[in-house]
Amino acid sequence: MLKILLTARLRAIVYSILHRTRGKNKRSQALSLLAFIYVFGFFAFMFGQTFSTLYLSLMYKNCESLYFSVAAVLAFFVTFIGSVFTVQASIFAPKDNDLLLSMPIKPRDILLSRLISVFIYSLIWEAAIVLPCFVVYCTYGNVTVKSGIIFFLSFIFVGLLTLTISAFFAWILETLTANMKRKNLFTTVMSLILAAGYFAAYYGFNSVIRKISENAEAIDGFFAKYIIYIHYIGTSISQVNIPHFLIVAMISIVPFGICIGLLSRNFIRLVSGKRSSRRKVNSGISSAKQNRPVVAILNKEISKFLSTPAYILNAGFGLFLAPLLTGAMMCSYTLTRSIFAMVNVYTPDLSSFGIIIMIMCSTVFISACSVSVEGKNICILKTLPVSGADIFTGKILAHFLLATASSLLSAIFATVAAIRFGEFSILGLISLLVAPVGINLFVSVFGFAVDIKHPRLNADTEAQAIKQNFGVLLVTMGSMLIALVLNIPVIAFPGYGSLLLIGESLILVLISILRFKALCKKADSLLGEL
Repeated sequence: MLKILLTARLRAIVYSILHRTRGKNKRSQALSLLAFIYVFGFFAFMFGQTFSTLYLSLMYKNCESLYFSVAAVLAFFVTFIGSVFTVQASIFAPKDNDLLLSMPIKPRDILLSRLISVFIYSLIWEAAIVLPCFVVYCTYGNVTVKSGIIFFLSFIFVGLLTLTISAFFAWILETLTANMKRKNLFTTVMSLILAAGYFAAYYGFNSVIRKISENAEAIDGFFAKYIIYIHYIGTSISQVNIPHFLIVAMISIVPFGICIGLLSRNFIRLVSGKRSSRRKVNSGISSAKQNRPVVAILNKEISKFLSTPAYILNAGFGLFLAPLLTGAMMCSYTLTRSIFAMVNVYTPDLSSFGIIIMIMCSTVFISACSVSVEGKNICILKTLPVSGADIFTGKILAHFLLATASSLLSAIFATVAAIRFGEFSILGLISLLVAPVGINLFVSVFGFAVDIKHPRLNADTEAQAIKQNFGVLLVTMGSMLIALVLNIPVIAFPGYGSLLLIGESLILVLISILRFKALCKKADSLLGEL
């Protein structure tokens, strides 16, 4: 039975990478694969540049083992943040729990199939760190067959230990929040804290690497004294130290076995304890009787978004990031200049803040997965006495209003910052208010247009419906690219930045309205095809 469950999970992973759209044409598979290769290659190239600088500096100090230790810490950090809540959703939240538990299937097999599938999927993204690390090692180091085998096995063990720790954290979170009234709020806050830590680490990543290079001996000694697991990964690869490698393997495998045993014994209790506290289905039927159809759908969409942590963190993190970033910039002129320098802007006026807010707005893609997160409940939505045009309008408006509220708060912080820095102007204020409206309307309309044609309705959780969705990836890449392209003239002609932002935003609004009307005309037929 484990083999059957695991095969189904692995097929879902392949589907998520190669076939995320309806239909079975090779073109959609090729586009999905190219998009995946692009994202994977981007991160691999970024880490490759860092590893190249780090290896050369450590090689001259005879601290090659520290290079692999640092890579192991980085792999653990990235995969842990990305997997802790995914593991919780994969183990305890899938919609097929009741069905599987009603069949003669051991809880251990259910857990193993889910954990192994998460492990394999996390290994794919861990490879974006491991492969460039190995390429740099091959380029500058003395690689042998034994060291190469130990290298890849060691990082597989790092992934296994990361999965084990994530599973224990997921278990603790599930136990703490099982009967919590504000469970979704707690989960969201915890996720935001982890995400804030991730972005803080990313922002200071280069300075951390520089400090590691400057204090290589001290850091290597710290690992050797206090974090033997990380130190032994480095020595087992650089020195081909088999005893150290066996210790790494034991520390990785034994906790995983203990984790499986403990979770198997408590799985039924944890899952059955959730049944009485399941979320109410946000079908919108009760609200449809009281409000206008568009308002009812709008309320339903906003309520679903705000009550689903996976939805907030994976599709709407930019809603929080934009006010936080502009608020921090308001308090620090040095931070403002450094962030503007990243986009080649050197004057902290309101049009420059408009550029930053537009880029943040392009990272919000609520409408691009609003159909996919319905899952099997799409049948309930289709049976409501509401026209397809009203459903489309409600879903698009939910994205637009949430994003615009975040943009407005960001604009207030940016205005205070511009006044503080002596760069305030009325025209700049108008551009700051208009620019986010244009990009928000554009992304909400075109994001929904992609999702209604290419939804993923067979996902087990909301996180899978968003993360493993080709349409979301396409909208994310496209909207960020458009935001960057629109800002090129503003950066090239700073004296006319405010006028250019206003003009570009009006063009986006016009295009969005035309596309929205075209969608509404075909709304009933598009909804019927789902």
